[in-house]
Amino acid sequence: MNRKFTLLICSLLFFLQQSWAQEKLLYATEFNGASTNAQSNWTAVAASATEQTVTKTTDFSNESLTFKFLQVAVNPTGADATRFKYAPTAADAGGVQVTAGWAQAQKVVGSYIELSPLNSITKVVFTHGATGSSRGYKLWKKVGAGAWTEISTAFANPSSGQQVTVNINETNVALKFTNLNDAQNAYLFDLKIYGNYTSTTTQYPLTTTLSDAAAGTIARSPYATDYDTGTAVSLTATANFGYRFVKWVDAANGDADLSTANPYLVTMDAAKSIKAVFEAKNTYTFTVTKEGSTWGEVNLSPAPVNGKYEEGTEVTMTIVPNAVTSFSKWEDNTNATQRVVTVNANKAFTATFDEIPFIVGWNFKDQNTKTAKTADYYAESTNTGTISTFEPNGTAVNWLSNAGAFSPSYPNIRFWTAGANFATTRRYLQAQFSTTGFTNIQVKSMVSANYQAYKVMTLQYSTDGTNFTEAARVDITDAYNTVWKDLNVTLPPAAENQTRLYLRWVADATSGLLGNSTDNDGSAFTNIYVYADKEVINDSTAPLLVSTTPSSGSSTATVSGSVVAYF
Repeated sequence: MNRKFTLLICSLLFFLQQSWAQEKLLYATEFNGASTNAQSNWTAVAASATEQTVTKTTDFSNESLTFKFLQVAVNPTGADATRFKYAPTAADAGGVQVTAGWAQAQKVVGSYIELSPLNSITKVVFTHGATGSSRGYKLWKKVGAGAWTEISTAFANPSSGQQVTVNINETNVALKFTNLNDAQNAYLFDLKIYGNYTSTTTQYPLTTTLSDAAAGTIARSPYATDYDTGTAVSLTATANFGYRFVKWVDAANGDADLSTANPYLVTMDAAKSIKAVFEAKNTYTFTVTKEGSTWGEVNLSPAPVNGKYEEGTEVTMTIVPNAVTSFSKWEDNTNATQRVVTVNANKAFTATFDEIPFIVGWNFKDQNTKTAKTADYYAESTNTGTISTFEPNGTAVNWLSNAGAFSPSYPNIRFWTAGANFATTRRYLQAQFSTTGFTNIQVKSMVSANYQAYKVMTLQYSTDGTNFTEAARVDITDAYNTVWKDLNVTLPPAAENQTRLYLRWVADATSGLLGNSTDNDGSAFTNIYVYADKEVINDSTAPLLVSTTPSSGSSTATVSGSVVAYF
């Protein structure tokens, strides 16, 4: 009797183990073609005013998952390093790194990505981004024949990439993504859908380990800890810097060799414990010293890791032109702006730059600071200047940062006054800095516009911050929404040797309008530089000799000794 009862209990426990619902990652994609799971890979989908349909299959539950796109484009190679953070660049605070590939909502009303219902969804994890603030994707759910309900409405913050997790815990549920700001693009970089799955067959655990915990990582697809018998699991080993992948071994069988393939396909027909074996690679330091001007720029591709490269890496050193330096030479007296070096030992190089006489400059590559921005370039650390946008009453306000626009494409800033306030709130851009010790002051800037803007932009200067004099103006009608236009001027001698000089860019409100009268103010600015000649002080007073070593008249000085003079 006891034996029968024990067998009954064991059978019941086995049944419960096999039929207990488990949360599984049913579908995952990065909207590119890099996955070993064919269902996660994507080809291009063009944005269209008619629905475009793509059908995938989920892992574990083997359900059809249909994506419907309306005015959304899938670009498997889409990438924009000026707006989003890709490895090895660190993510912005509160954000995440993203990968190439995206589903991009177009700038039209009503764009969406709609997914067909799944039997179970426990949670959704997605990463979205945008080209500015107050943008991104909204997530909806629909249970059965019910109405669509908003479940995630937060803007992407930071816009360079934010991961969102939404708990759902519903059955027979569909998902939909819509644009939070129809006037701007939204970007979906990855999507993970989790759901409950009940196995009807034997499951086996898969354990993976590393030969060295610091050597790399192992990814598995589909992702789980336990798999139905017969499931094919793809294992991919990725080596960290300073290591190379060697092989897979059976950790449960004395580290017996399994394969050198990477990825490696495992069929789950028993419990398995698989180890990825790595070996260390030689690494070397790589140093580039800048002389002549600290503002000289040298780009290294690929980028070093903590100042080092792996042996055999081919590194391209490229001089990056900027507005305040000119490249002179390398340490070997060559002057090619690009050099290719194979790293086989510790390397050290020197790039010498000449500095163009200037005071301050802004290129607006920094997209995070939006007011009271110190100069991106400055000749003196005690005179870094600031630049801000202001309301007509003198209140400083944030500008709108843009990573690139018009031709040539430059990072820039815009007034971005709301369309409803455009006529009554004429913002201006103002910089301030010292010109003490400088003459021949030349201001160079580039202006353009899209959305709504006045036709003429003026450049004014002031020595007291109150009384401004117009120094130059430019009509941007022929540049509107296409190219940049120079707004340059050499200031009069009155601007020289001032403790504080003010520059103001402000539109001529009598010049007429460009664009749609309901749009925001799209007046745009970039590459603002102030060049000048540093005064040379003519010192006509000869130095006074105070003493010498040895002292005058010394009887202990030698013929081969040295003399030190003090003034």
